[in-house]
Amino acid sequence: MNVYALVLANDAGDSALLQLLDFWPRLAPLNNNPAYSSYVAEFRALLEGALSDDTISDLSLGELAKLEALCVEVGAKQTSLQSIRMHIARQNFYVGKLDAGLAACARITQENVAIEKSESSVGGLSEFESYHVFVAAFEERFPATKKLLQEMLDQWQAEREYVSTDRVYCLFVQNNGTSEKSRGKLRVLSGSVEERGRSAQNDEITFDNQLRAADDPIVGVAYQGLAATRRYLKSKGYSRLGTSYYHARFAVADKRAIYTGDSLGVAAALLAYAQLLHTEALRHDHLLPGDIACTGGIDQDGNVISVNDATIHAKVERAFFSHVKYLVLPVENVASARQHLDALTSQFLARQLLLLPISSLSAAINDHNVVRRKESASASSSPNKRSSFAHGQSAGSDVDGAGLLVSLCDLSKGVAMV
Repeated sequence: MNVYALVLANDAGDSALLQLLDFWPRLAPLNNNPAYSSYVAEFRALLEGALSDDTISDLSLGELAKLEALCVEVGAKQTSLQSIRMHIARQNFYVGKLDAGLAACARITQENVAIEKSESSVGGLSEFESYHVFVAAFEERFPATKKLLQEMLDQWQAEREYVSTDRVYCLFVQNNGTSEKSRGKLRVLSGSVEERGRSAQNDEITFDNQLRAADDPIVGVAYQGLAATRRYLKSKGYSRLGTSYYHARFAVADKRAIYTGDSLGVAAALLAYAQLLHTEALRHDHLLPGDIACTGGIDQDGNVISVNDATIHAKVERAFFSHVKYLVLPVENVASARQHLDALTSQFLARQLLLLPISSLSAAINDHNVVRRKESASASSSPNKRSSFAHGQSAGSDVDGAGLLVSLCDLSKGVAMV
């Protein structure tokens, strides 16, 4: 058994981690056999080396549960185990499963806490509002769990409220060259866009610090996005911005994964639009919120192009088990997306993920859920403890205070501590 050969055969993204998970049943019967202790030690080291926020953030709840059990069985480090449990808790809270989320938190804090209430939501509130009420009602006599719940609430609220001119969430499907089922990836596409000199004859795009050509299989659609943004700005009377060529610097955080297709076209165009209007002279910001995720191609005329309908379900599922409130997608993909979303919602009734179908860049820009305007304001840095979505500002809470107060008593009755 050569574990190294197994893993190194395909180490993009979370593939190595999943291969280790699949391989363990072959090694598990020998776990307590001293003759095979070196194999188990090698496996444990590889497992811990493969674990990171990037590699576990896109795993399903079922896969995370298996991974947690595996880490317990092989005696992985507590830091690795707690990271997995944090992701389990967050995903459950995102879909309104308060009891399962609390159980994961209790495994982290080791406090003897339980919840008896079986409902996923309270009084018809959304998943976020229900969690907000739940945290407020949680008893102080379990301080470590209370603190952890509050930290998760702060982060979730910051992600939902945050606005920026240089980052937007984008949905991809990873291509790892295997027959593995499609897996949705939620990643931050960050970028800066500026005008080139008046003598420039074309746009330039640097992706992950490498200059990419317009025929690049990934970045080519971003060139189309720049052209569409220029055309839109010209139509709105921005004479200089609407005739200039641009230099864009884009990056996706997870450099180990391989992405193909047109998924980042709409996101790249929106980033370009927000960046080019984000100047002191223009005296206003067009801000991209942290509670949206985009997918979709675009042509130079600003028409939104459909993505692969056969994999849209993977993107919907990834957005569903996240903080995302709005999924921006091409009109042509809505029917398939809706079918899969309805199936998920039937299992998790509290989750409220909204589809925002768009047919053009203009439609996206003029949808206030996609681009939010704040006159005479500039995006400023926020403390790191508020969000990892940096260089932005708060757009204001969407939680109704009166509704929370009404629901506090009802929820507190359903929480039992043992």
